[in-house]
Amino acid sequence: MVCSDGVDRGISPVVGAVILVGIVALLAGTGGVLFLGLADDPDPAPGATLDVETAGDGLHHRLVHGGGDTIDGGELAIRGTADPDAAAGTRLTAGTAVEIYPVDEEIRVVWRGEDDTTYVLTTATVERTLPEPDETCEWVDAETDGGTDPITIDGLVVDCDVETDEGITVSDGGVVVGESASGAKDFDGDDATVYGDVDVEKVVNIQTGTVRGSVLSRTADAKLENVTVDGSVTARKVVEVLAGSAVGGDVESENNTVKVFDSTVSGSVLAADGEQVKLDNATVEGHVYVEEAAFDCTDSTIGGRDCDDYTPRDPDEA
Repeated sequence: MVCSDGVDRGISPVVGAVILVGIVALLAGTGGVLFLGLADDPDPAPGATLDVETAGDGLHHRLVHGGGDTIDGGELAIRGTADPDAAAGTRLTAGTAVEIYPVDEEIRVVWRGEDDTTYVLTTATVERTLPEPDETCEWVDAETDGGTDPITIDGLVVDCDVETDEGITVSDGGVVVGESASGAKDFDGDDATVYGDVDVEKVVNIQTGTVRGSVLSRTADAKLENVTVDGSVTARKVVEVLAGSAVGGDVESENNTVKVFDSTVSGSVLAADGEQVKLDNATVEGHVYVEEAAFDCTDSTIGGRDCDDYTPRDPDEA
């Protein structure tokens, strides 16, 4: 009995210690899994149906939100298109569509989370609808000497963003499949097409052409004649939308006058405080934000109303 009791007493602490160590290890492991799970849990991808559809003109396609979670378009990169950020500034809800222009046969819509996670929400196989390129980024880099010289694109299709500190000229059917950006000078277009934004420091001057993004002059004027712009037109100084032009977004001068003659604006028109808005044979589907005394309107409609029946909105409400 003495021997037996001694053995029992010797074994029990060992067994207890083993069990205790096991429990501690199990809890530590579980806690670690839970902690790591919480720390490393990525943003969940939005639960939404996105489809790529062919448009009737055979040129562009549409990315269509078919239902599910609302998506901030700024979180999407639409790979294989002329403008991967085409959805930026758009909240995609059921029925919302974004125009896209394929440059590759495969379109991938990538969602980017706040913690740098990415998910491919949808893929689609399409035909490239833009013209085949004559030149690529290597040519742009050589022509601009790495972004320090002016560049002229005369009748060529350039499959690249065109970025330089100097002036950009696109003429005689020239095409830029990407953005056109000048860090210090102008953009001059004549029979020009840009599948992206035009963003320059000084003057944007386009006679006949198409911009599938937005137009921005940071310090000077934006002058458009017989030009279609899918997005907005913004300039620090004077904005002129003339001669059968069409703007898909807003038209705004940050510090001067806006003129819309014989043209259409799908958004609103905004002038700087104390400056004028002049409309002549124009259609503005949104509103006009300008002081009433500075509103000059002839043979035009704003929000479906004739000039005489329309009172402009307070600029502070814009």
